[in-house]
Amino acid sequence: MTARSTKRQREQAKVARDVARQARRSERKEEEASTETEAPGRPAEAVLEELAKLHEQFDAEQIDFDTFDERKSILLAELAI
Repeated sequence: MTARSTKRQREQAKVARDVARQARRSERKEEEASTETEAPGRPAEAVLEELAKLHEQFDAEQIDFDTFDERKSILLAELAI
């Protein structure tokens, strides 16, 4: 003969499952948030240094405006990440 659980035991088990499910969801959200804040690639300082060099090259007329604008857009996109 198998032991039957009472209504109270079933309710407690349900609450425990719900709590565990909510904990897993919050952990997943925290992991997603932490990966979003981590910027892959180069540090911002390196990108800013390269952007400054790019401005110097343009001011010294070593590169034309189209090249300057294209490279600048790429660098600014890296900073936006």
